Amino acid sequence: MSSILTVISEISKINADAIKPYLGDLFPLILECIKDMSSIIKRKEAIRTLISIIENTSFVVKPYFYFPELKKVIQSLVSNETDLDIKKHTFRLIGTLGAVDPYLYTQISKTSDQADVSEVSDIFSGMPQVFTFDENDGGMNNRREVQYKKNPKDD
Repeated sequence: MSSILTVISEISKINADAIKPYLGDLFPLILECIKDMSSIIKRKEAIRTLISIIENTSFVVKPYFYFPELKKVIQSLVSNETDLDIKKHTFRLIGTLGAVDPYLYTQISKTSDQADVSEVSDIFSGMPQVFTFDENDGGMNNRREVQYKKNPKDD
């Protein structure tokens, strides 16, 4: 399995657009490999593959919302992992994923805990339309308009 993960990682480096349509299928499989305590090599390669996919597809922050289990898996790795190399890659994964708005994450987590979510889009029903799903992007697009106020002192 680690060889397959390596190939997926390399494909994402060469042609990220080829991976994007399959992100919804790949993430759960990669998360299962990360949780597999029987093979350190498989866990290391799964984390490296996840980092590579995220870096090359620009699928940052969004995985937390699409795959709520990701946060629990990462927390488990940070607190319970004994292999220092895996721990190092876990912190790199956290940095690669990026920061997430805690309030929005809490709201989405509550919604996903209350219902049996068959599709990712179900998580967002009843939520403000901050994100939209775009098949070409491999995930959500942030619809929030951020306007920077110009500092009068900069003139």
